[in-house]
Parts: sequence; structure tokens; C-alpha cells
Amino acid sequence: MALSWETQQESNSNHFDIQRSSDGRSWQTIGMLDAAGSSTTRRSYAYMDKDPQPTLNYYRLQLVDNDGSMKVSEIKLVTLSSGSTIRVFPNPASDHIDVSLGTAVPSGVIAIRLIDAQGRLLMQRKAVDAAGQTISLPVAGYSPGSYIIQLLSSGGIRLTNVVVIKR
Repeated sequence: MALSWETQQESNSNHFDIQRSSDGRSWQTIGMLDAAGSSTTRRSYAYMDKDPQPTLNYYRLQLVDNDGSMKVSEIKLVTLSSGSTIRVFPNPASDHIDVSLGTAVPSGVIAIRLIDAQGRLLMQRKAVDAAGQTISLPVAGYSPGSYIIQLLSSGGIRLTNVVVIKR
């Protein structure tokens, strides 16, 4: 499960604890990412939960400042079903990425986006009634690193996954 978030500015920030819960009450820290420290520009972050719960996943961020104080984000619920997921392979990739769309992907027009670690849109492909299909994206021209694959539907449904490009 690919998680992503942005900050508009940061002051005295040290790191983010990424936390998950299956009930919205008991939290487990599943990862940590260093924060920018101090920034007046928008920053994008991404983290891959490699072992999400099979159905309900509650997520929140705990921002820890350099002085030890903490702030907790709002809680986001992600519900998984086997047909609603996207698979990205090969991962890591070098020349192309295949995006396999689950059978529960909404009908109509969807957009598949490739986004870099700074949140910039690098590529977008549109498909109509793509449930169950696999769509290939060329990535040979991109630098090694982590990228986000995002699926957007006209109904506002958003699924994300992280892919690594290496040479």
C-alpha cells in the first residue's frame, strides 16, 4: 500500500512516524521518514506499507519535532478488496512498468499517472473501462529512484503504489 502526503511548510521538524491500526484505536508504528527540518516550500513524502491488513487499514502520521514535541495527523481509512488493487511490476523496473488493474476498478475514464518524489507529474495515460487490463508505461528515460504510480477515476477513487526505477 503506497502512502503519500505533502507539507506546505515545516519548522523544527525531525521525522514522521507512519502509524497503522486495524481498529482506529490501537496504533503501531510501521515506519519512519526523516522530515525536511525547516522548509517554506511544499514537500512531498511517500512510504510503502508492504504488509497492509487484508481489509481495513487506518493510517496516521506522528510528526516529531527536534525538541521532542509531537503532533498527530488526521486519520485516514483505506479499505482493501482483492479486486480494487493495482499491481505494478517489475519492481524495481528499468525500461518499462506494467500496471495491472484489478477487476473492481471503476468503469469509465481513468488516468494512470507517474509522479516523482517531489510530487511532479511526469506522465499520464488515460484508459476507458480498463478493469482487468494491464497497461505498460515506458520509464527508460527517468533517473533511478522511487516514483508513485497513481490511478484516478472520474468518481474520485484514487489508488497508489510505489515503484523503484534502477539501472
